[in-house]
Amino acid sequence: MSWMKALAEAYRTACERFPDTELMLVSDIDGTIIDMRYLVMSVLQSYDQANSTEYFTRLQASDIDVHENHVEQLLERLEIPATERRRVMKWYLDRRWQDDTILNAQRPFPGVLPMIRWFQLQPNTTVGLLTGRPESVRSATLRSLNRIGEAHRVNFNNDVLLMNPGDWGQDVENTKALGLRRFEEMGYHVFAMIDNEPRVLKALADEPENGELLLLHADTIFESPSSSMPSSVIEGKDYALTELVAGEQALPPEVQLVWHGVNDPANLKQFIASGVPWAEIDVREDPSGRLILRHDSFETTPALPDEEWLIYDEVMAELVSHGVGIKLDIKGGADVLDRVLSSVACLQLPDDRLWFNGELESIGEEEFGKIRA
Repeated sequence: MSWMKALAEAYRTACERFPDTELMLVSDIDGTIIDMRYLVMSVLQSYDQANSTEYFTRLQASDIDVHENHVEQLLERLEIPATERRRVMKWYLDRRWQDDTILNAQRPFPGVLPMIRWFQLQPNTTVGLLTGRPESVRSATLRSLNRIGEAHRVNFNNDVLLMNPGDWGQDVENTKALGLRRFEEMGYHVFAMIDNEPRVLKALADEPENGELLLLHADTIFESPSSSMPSSVIEGKDYALTELVAGEQALPPEVQLVWHGVNDPANLKQFIASGVPWAEIDVREDPSGRLILRHDSFETTPALPDEEWLIYDEVMAELVSHGVGIKLDIKGGADVLDRVLSSVACLQLPDDRLWFNGELESIGEEEFGKIRA
């Protein structure tokens, strides 16, 4: 059984056994929700920018296969001179957990936010966060998670974030065990916990009171040896939302599923394979005037050095070829809408496969009238 199907089964069982209790899915943050490779890449590339060097200009997230605590191994593999390595490491360690890094250099794994949103939409269900990060970065952590979650309408409040009362890396396993007990004391029934560290999952599995708790391992980049992980833990790395839902046939006939935010290659690939009938894409202009897919504006969220965007025309052609419905979220003014309407007219899509969304204040009432025409 896949890890998401196991999660769905654990949730259904909890709903049946505890119908009058607030249920909770608990998740770690780093390496589970947040893909830490982008933080590493961003801090290293900022070193180049500040020191007029080019050691990391071509570095991509896919090149990073070490834990964020072992970046020196990456520098050695990249053959950075020893004297320079020391300077780079000092730069990295000084900046990796600064507020601006937390706020601007963290990206979620594909699919994790739609999965969280699905649980947040269920009745009597909450998603809690249990992290080894210390209390000193609470504010930046919440702001960062809610910023990246905004596109998926994911929001966390202060009460469901439990952090390490000690310093970085201090007694993390005990912090996680005590955190689960704290959630239970708050009145939640915790039915599942997701973490990427095998030693944390082993510590939780060794607690007698966790006998019915489903433990899931996010098989990303982790620091502790995988040999320490109990056999009862179920591993996975793809957050497949479709495995949580019983199937479109379980929905009322007037309800259809929509895959939110098909704006990057990973989400596009997962959507095409999912069987979900609708894709939502966010359309805006890049700095050169091309129509691209991106939710956030460049003013509020500046582009990362390596950031690449899907081209609107290319994605539309692919979606049309698969016969799916397309929700077009217009992130711009009348010019963007005019260009989108022109392209849609050329594709000759039937009305029942199109859905437009936008802000009246940005586009204007007269321009919105063109959609109906």
